[in-house]
Amino acid sequence: MEIQPIGERAVGIELTSTSIKVAVVVVERGSVKVERLIEVDVEKGGDEGGGIPLLDACRIALAGLESEILVSSLPPGDVWVRQLRLSLKRDKEIDAVLDFQVEALLPFPLEEVLFDRVVLSRDAEGANLVVLTVRKERLSNHLDELRRAGVEPERTSCPQAALAALLYRLLPSEEPQGILHVSSDATVAAIVRGGKVVAARSLSLGSLHLLEGLPKEESINLYFPDPAQAKKTSSRAESYRGEIGKTFLALTSKKHQGIAIGQIFLSGDIARLHNLSAYLAQGLDVPIAEMPERSPFCAPLGDVASFAVPLGLGLSALSLDVTPVNFRKREFGHPRPWRRLQKGLIAYFSLCVLLAGAILALGKAVGLKREGVIVQEFNGLAALTLHSQEEGESKQPAPPAGQRLPSAELLRQAQEMAGQFKGNRKSFPLLPDLPRVGDLLGWLGSHPATTVKDPISGEVRSAIRIDGLQYSMCKRPGGKNPGEHYQVRIELDFSSESPAIARDFHDALLASSDFVDPTLGVKWSGQGGHYHASFFLLDRTKYREAANS
Repeated sequence: MEIQPIGERAVGIELTSTSIKVAVVVVERGSVKVERLIEVDVEKGGDEGGGIPLLDACRIALAGLESEILVSSLPPGDVWVRQLRLSLKRDKEIDAVLDFQVEALLPFPLEEVLFDRVVLSRDAEGANLVVLTVRKERLSNHLDELRRAGVEPERTSCPQAALAALLYRLLPSEEPQGILHVSSDATVAAIVRGGKVVAARSLSLGSLHLLEGLPKEESINLYFPDPAQAKKTSSRAESYRGEIGKTFLALTSKKHQGIAIGQIFLSGDIARLHNLSAYLAQGLDVPIAEMPERSPFCAPLGDVASFAVPLGLGLSALSLDVTPVNFRKREFGHPRPWRRLQKGLIAYFSLCVLLAGAILALGKAVGLKREGVIVQEFNGLAALTLHSQEEGESKQPAPPAGQRLPSAELLRQAQEMAGQFKGNRKSFPLLPDLPRVGDLLGWLGSHPATTVKDPISGEVRSAIRIDGLQYSMCKRPGGKNPGEHYQVRIELDFSSESPAIARDFHDALLASSDFVDPTLGVKWSGQGGHYHASFFLLDRTKYREAANS
């Protein structure tokens, strides 16, 4: 099974009322290995000597691992697993309608939950999904508890998904398989296939329920119970076995498409529960077997059953051969989502800087080499020029091809080419700096000579009405006439409220301004209150006179 790592080391964290379990999973040479398995007892409320406070337990268990990919697990009872069938196949289409589809499956408002989905299968008509849901309040409590202990998990998953990932690593199969995980506080019953959860339920009964009233060091044999212990445990064990039977019966019912499983694998805190698998199998039609104690990927550490959840969390975070489940989304996202990429980004930009420096150095070296060649040729040409001036120019016919030209002829041709080059150095501005039509109209409408003030309202209004305006460019520089300047003629037809206003406007056109060039003249005519003015706009373009040789 090929592994595509998204990191080199991941740490799975399972927190119960009695202990914190940590599994450090690493990728070495393309394969997954277990580096460490750590369990630290946690102090229980009301008990003395049962362990140490959670803060100290986390510091011990996670010492030196704070910078790794930390994956925590929610309590199994906080996660609901529901199946869903959609007539859509593409992931974008599924995500677009998932909120609406999931709302009908939940007993509480959609605003109060977060969920993640796993695609089980796709066919021509749609896709089968499993939706894993947690209430935001429960997720917030879980993260707050870890933060108080000094832990900020990068991801938060659930035991159901972790167990599916672990079983797929131990015994890869595309057939449905059953899992029964017994922790100290709860029990998870799940059906998985191909590393994905198909259906799951949880019970609020765990190993502490079966061991209640017994000393911490004492274990029980459920299949061959001790007569002294049987009185204390038989009723609880019978009730527990009955609940397990009902749970798997519900998981394999028609409600879950009648999924049939061939075997159930047992894991969890079962070291003190001898023959638990044989005892529970009496209430089921399916054989129960404990998970392999040793596996190639976790040898020589072993103890797979007890650390099943943290091992599965680490596996799902390190590889893409299983679909990871992560509830840290939206407002519950990690406060530093890019921290995992910091080292890679720093290395990337450092290499970019080094590459840019190398390119600049190479370019400079090439430039210096070219500069040396040009200087050498120039010095040679200067020497030829000096030699020709001393000996005097002599007209000689051009030698046949393949022969070296005399120095005088070479100098003459060089001077001729230089003259042609200098003679073609004619430039002109391509963007004229002339008043635009909008600016001209604004100037005409706001000029003091064309406006009057209402004596009552005090409003300033235009006293002329423009009947026609022609804006045309008469002259402009070009390839044949680079020395020409831009010239724009304005033909203006307007009417005035009084001849005095028209006269003032005529005087304004002849005065100096930023719009009219009075040096080119102003033509004026009027009849019956209608006037025609022709003038040129002021050219403010900056010209650099062409140099001709």
